[in-house]
Amino acid sequence: MNEIEKTILKMLGTKENQNKYHIYKIKQEWKNLIGNSPADNCYPVKIERRVLFLNVNNSVWANQLMMLKNTIIKRVNECVGCEAIKDVRFTIVSKNIKKSNFTEQKEIKIKQEEYESLSSEELANIKNSLNDIEDEKLREKFFQVKVKQEQRKKYLEKKKNKKCKICGTFLFEDEDETCLNCLREEKEEIKGEIFNFLKKEPWINFKALQKKFKCDKMLYDVVKENMKAYYFEKIKYKECSKEEQDYAVSLKLEKPLEEVTATEYENVLKHLRKK
Repeated sequence: MNEIEKTILKMLGTKENQNKYHIYKIKQEWKNLIGNSPADNCYPVKIERRVLFLNVNNSVWANQLMMLKNTIIKRVNECVGCEAIKDVRFTIVSKNIKKSNFTEQKEIKIKQEEYESLSSEELANIKNSLNDIEDEKLREKFFQVKVKQEQRKKYLEKKKNKKCKICGTFLFEDEDETCLNCLREEKEEIKGEIFNFLKKEPWINFKALQKKFKCDKMLYDVVKENMKAYYFEKIKYKECSKEEQDYAVSLKLEKPLEEVTATEYENVLKHLRKK
């Protein structure tokens, strides 16, 4: 990361603004980071709490990219020049992934006349924080942005808007104690735990999983169906390794491989290849 970028990130102030800058840069380099084919099937949406959220076309690509998670993290951090992310979350959306905006955070709309005015001391503090920017026009642009940010913050604090108990962002009227973004992130973390259990024990059913890890059945079903789609597709097109083939059979029969007979094994493969 060069000195100009370091200065820009410093002037952006909040982590939210820095993440927006990072995601802009990632989008510009996306095809170079993961390749043309993956880039056509998934798209970066945002970064929150050091998690990169990706929209993905289908479950097959979601599972394929899941296997490349560590590589994606490494390349993205190299792209932005710092350890901006430590995890990646995948959400399956419609084919038109670039136009899907379901993950974009809602904005609390404030009319211009409702903005709180800032004191001379507050304005002076903002100006002093921008002294490192030598370009006068650029410094003035950043000044205007930071003034708006502080005015908005004062307005929301005056209105006594509740804050999310996890991330501290202001809540909407229809939100209780946790914002929608944090609720979604909690669900993604649970799905990640389910994925890890199924990766180790593909035969485990929901009832057995409940004894090890409490979760919602709907989330369990979503994760398991995604994994089935990925491995069964690989068998159908004969693109799987022996290990993946064993895993798919165990996943299909919900049995440990050592309990599967040779006949059962072959019947599953025949069935999946005919699909």
